[in-house]
Amino acid sequence: MLPVLLALAIPLARAVLGPPAARAADPPPVQSASETAYVNGYMRARAEKDSLFRYGGDSPIPAAQQAAFAGLRYFPVALRYRIEGTLQVYGRPRLIQIPATGDTSATVERYGRFAGSWAGTSFSLETYRLAQTDQLEVFFTDATTGEESYGGGRYAAVQALGGGRYVIDFNGAYNPYCAYNHLYSCPLPPPQNRLPFRVEAGEMGYGPDLASREP
Repeated sequence: MLPVLLALAIPLARAVLGPPAARAADPPPVQSASETAYVNGYMRARAEKDSLFRYGGDSPIPAAQQAAFAGLRYFPVALRYRIEGTLQVYGRPRLIQIPATGDTSATVERYGRFAGSWAGTSFSLETYRLAQTDQLEVFFTDATTGEESYGGGRYAAVQALGGGRYVIDFNGAYNPYCAYNHLYSCPLPPPQNRLPFRVEAGEMGYGPDLASREP
């Protein structure tokens, strides 16, 4: 029997339509050069991830499914989901055990709490530091979880901007490896990291939901 593996994965418009004959298609929004580069950067990263998942030796996609793997699904890249905020770093960061899929647990460093606002709604997210990468991450669920996005929740990086400011870019939100393969055990988002709004950004659900939902 293959061992169960602990993995966090690789970080990497709606419109109201009138009668078809009565209205022409809306023109695409005008983007600045920086916005175009921002979107193109994500599109390249997504193509590279698809290639790694189909051809890479350490792909989480089961070997028998790799030949038929047609790529991951994503929400459109939207700059409004790049949210700046502050990070309250705890005075005594410590290692804790949190629930993971498959009735297991994972060890993470409880590092701080990210505070931000989206569309007038303030929110905060427990932030962990990962021993494997030394990266700051949030594990979260939102109003798309279990519908358009993976039922076990998604992960997103927290990056320092300097001057005490931090950013979470939800366009980079990604699924843990257990979304693709039941042999992996992945940390579940804590209950306090449930966002009350829809995060229509980042990676969408993939195939059948292989993970249990958050407790």
